[in-house]
Amino acid sequence: VRCVQETDIKHVLKLPAFTVPTGVKYLHSKAEEFDIGIYFEANGHGTVLFKKEKLNELKALIFSSPSSTPKQKQYFELLESFLAIANPVVGDAMANLLIVEASLAFLEMNIIQWANLYKDLPYRTIKAPVKNKSLFKTNEDETKLVNPIEFQECIDTA
Repeated sequence: VRCVQETDIKHVLKLPAFTVPTGVKYLHSKAEEFDIGIYFEANGHGTVLFKKEKLNELKALIFSSPSSTPKQKQYFELLESFLAIANPVVGDAMANLLIVEASLAFLEMNIIQWANLYKDLPYRTIKAPVKNKSLFKTNEDETKLVNPIEFQECIDTA
């Protein structure tokens, strides 16, 4: 499912998206690489991280530049409000819900339009008992099986 979401984010929304190994520590570390990083786990938890110094630089640029438009200033104030709601420490689900609601209102979208941004691709998850799971190795972001390669070839043709 992670790859489906990544594809939609990259190709439909035209935003950078990355797949990382399973676990919050990997998600959080990747999100910290960006001025504003957003991540969600498969279980629905997630958060927004941002670099305060970059936000302050942007604010100074927008509010001190004579070429800045009132609309740009308004958008920055909305961004600040958005980030004030976000809880980067715990990934508060209620805060995330408020952010979604505010974003949909700003974009003049309803929940159905938002849901239609996501197209679920077919996938299959199965659990197969094996004698020695240490024989199975995945690539860095855990999206492909690198050993034994024959198994990944079977997965790719299924």
